[in-house]
Amino acid sequence: MGRVNIDALKPGMVLAEDLYHSNGRLLLSKGVSLDSTHLRILKIWGVGAAEIEGASGSFPPPLGDEIEPAVLQAAEQITQKQFSQSNKELEEANRFTIDALEMAASLGDFQSSIHKLQDPLAILQETGSRVKRLLPFQAIAFYILDEANSNFTLAHGDPESQLDLFKKEVDF
Repeated sequence: MGRVNIDALKPGMVLAEDLYHSNGRLLLSKGVSLDSTHLRILKIWGVGAAEIEGASGSFPPPLGDEIEPAVLQAAEQITQKQFSQSNKELEEANRFTIDALEMAASLGDFQSSIHKLQDPLAILQETGSRVKRLLPFQAIAFYILDEANSNFTLAHGDPESQLDLFKKEVDF
């Protein structure tokens, strides 16, 4: 029996002892003949080494045995902090994605409700309302093209208190 580094484990090797994760969870029992799936799972779980039947102690020791406990603990704390922050960022991105998907799903509702509106101003108001739910604009304006003279004219702006600002921004 000998301790074998995870990178030196091969299919067909037999565990000489139960193999546990660092959190105490039993991963594989003594006597299991390792296969490629086991090896992949052990790497995913971060197992550094295993006791193998018939192995000599000539294999390199796992990395964890070479690191001082204080250094290892500091590294674990830093890693935990990093993953905690990353997890918060992923949760925020997930919430944004869900909101965007819900908004996209509601566009089908928008298409059916827009057909019921006859007035172009009502259509622009409804469009503005939906755009502001998707993107948090402080103000929004819609211009339409006057086909007779190819000029843009302000058709709708929200809030109305910003109409003069919209006109200044667009008029040259």
